[in-house]
Amino acid sequence: MMKKWMKKKWISNGLWLLIGTALFLATQLPMVALFYGVQYAWSDLMINALVLGMTTLLVCLLWWFMKWSPLDRLDFSQISGRDLGRNFLFFLLLLANNFVGATVLQNIGETTTANQETIQGLSSVAPQLAMGLLLVVVAPLGEEIICRAVVPRLVFKGYEKIGYLVGAAVFAYLHGPSNLGSWIIYGGMSLILTWVAYRYKRVEYSILLHLTLNSFAFLVTILLSFLPA
Repeated sequence: MMKKWMKKKWISNGLWLLIGTALFLATQLPMVALFYGVQYAWSDLMINALVLGMTTLLVCLLWWFMKWSPLDRLDFSQISGRDLGRNFLFFLLLLANNFVGATVLQNIGETTTANQETIQGLSSVAPQLAMGLLLVVVAPLGEEIICRAVVPRLVFKGYEKIGYLVGAAVFAYLHGPSNLGSWIIYGGMSLILTWVAYRYKRVEYSILLHLTLNSFAFLVTILLSFLPA
């Protein structure tokens, strides 16, 4: 019965919207677990274990979803050395985009984006392992699969080009831009990631690029924490 429904385009797209929404909510569970642990002053060991467990379950869910859905199953083994070199060039482009956005922020009297301020505040009270899992694993996998695969290729099946633009807008909106500088940072970042996923027809490439950027930012944050105040 469900397969018959899925053959009807609008019903199919609507069902994928519901499934995608549920999948998005699932991607928030590791963050909820971290907030819960911090709020109740659990030990770092317990928080790390909780977030690690939720992250592991989420990765398994996303992997199963990609295998079960009409999307291509995740396969990072196909990424070649040439792909890594291209990834590095796009990474430099992301850094340049963020530099432009940061410059605009400074010119309007802001020091950082609201999203980054939230991350920094949480990082000051949360264990680094838990934060690393959220930034380096959960965000790249969850956000890319939702915004660069589910939205354009399932929810907007038959209208994929529009879907990629909608996914890009959803990604930017989820990061809470509130001024021109933050729109440049997250809007530009989203357009670059969207182009990579669209151009090379595989979400693994945008996941890898997103992971590279977040890993770099997280590493810089850790290194800065060792500097004297």
